[in-house]
Amino acid sequence: MSFAGWCNGHVCVTAAAASLELFEASQARSYLRQAQLPSGAWGAYWWTDDEYATALAIEGLATGSEPEDDLRRARADAWARRLPETTSAFALSHRIRIVLAGANPERSAWLSRALPALVRLQDIDGGFPASAWLRIPAPHVVDPSTEPQWARNGRGGNSINLDTSRFFTTASVVAALARAGVHAS
Repeated sequence: MSFAGWCNGHVCVTAAAASLELFEASQARSYLRQAQLPSGAWGAYWWTDDEYATALAIEGLATGSEPEDDLRRARADAWARRLPETTSAFALSHRIRIVLAGANPERSAWLSRALPALVRLQDIDGGFPASAWLRIPAPHVVDPSTEPQWARNGRGGNSINLDTSRFFTTASVVAALARAGVHAS
């Protein structure tokens, strides 16, 4: 059995390391620079929402020094702001992180709608509705977007599993709100 998919580099993993201060990330940032999609997004391998990989990538490039990184961040920002509205707390929290890191001077109007929409999703117990879907491609799958079938809450390859405990979803929302300077109640 081939493990070509699992053993490849993945934007959603590399981007998570690219902004770590104790990590020499120049190679990670180089990888991210060449991995941006024409849409402006970065594709996620382990998660169903490209917003996750894009937010981490844009934040990782914010610590870079190449002038073209500003253009990359602007393209990601434009991509995130033109996506249709969502009730996914996970996706929306990462869109907010993208727009914040994009530093577009016109971001205020978008954020003035997105931030209250995100806060309104909060459950009575303080958490946020489960909406982070972990994708587990079969080990040989290099590009999960080409796979036609996924087992929801399945086991093993080609399954997607919801963050039913809401930990990752809620942590993602709290991180986005903190970056925006908003305190959920």
